[in-house]
Amino acid sequence: VYIISNEAMVSQFRDWAGARGVDVSHIVSDGTVDNASRLGAVADLDLAVERFGFRERGENVLVVAGDTLFLRDFDVGEFVRVARTEVGGGSLVTACAVSEEGVRKVGILELEGGGKVRRVVGLLEKPDPKDTPSRVACPCFYYLRPEALRLVSVFLDERRKVGAGLNEVDATGKFISWLLKRHPVRAMPISGRLDIGGLASYIEAEKYMSEGR
Repeated sequence: VYIISNEAMVSQFRDWAGARGVDVSHIVSDGTVDNASRLGAVADLDLAVERFGFRERGENVLVVAGDTLFLRDFDVGEFVRVARTEVGGGSLVTACAVSEEGVRKVGILELEGGGKVRRVVGLLEKPDPKDTPSRVACPCFYYLRPEALRLVSVFLDERRKVGAGLNEVDATGKFISWLLKRHPVRAMPISGRLDIGGLASYIEAEKYMSEGR
């Protein structure tokens, strides 16, 4: 387990790690102190790749956003098995159905082919529902190959050279959308997820998780 946190919350993550036998050196602050000064999710991913040596070690890495929880039927072992055995040399992302109203709030996948694992040909970040027929969301839970991890810094360098703002590097879906033209990506369906985007969704997630105890 490796975690990138902001400076305001890093001590809580280190307390959590210490209580659960996780190496505290795997919890790193990105130096920011509030939402206004955040680096963006892709920049934090790049920090993790660099700080923990994933690029040099050539490791496959599971990436999960801190505000994402999965439903009880999600099987991470099966997801990893599929990533290792059914997608060739590509990376694997998760895919779940989203309502018409939810399209504007999430990254939307455009897929090709049939079967359990489908080819990702596009990813639109919070599009207008009129801009795509797809109603398939892409939660931030990815199995990224070393070839994909090496491209995170390339993506950021390109964005910076054109003066892109924070919104271009704050959503990991922006990176996946860019990655598609350079590295094969497949999608595996899941039944859904809990997206902790505010107090109301936090309360809903707490209720859901409590019911399963």
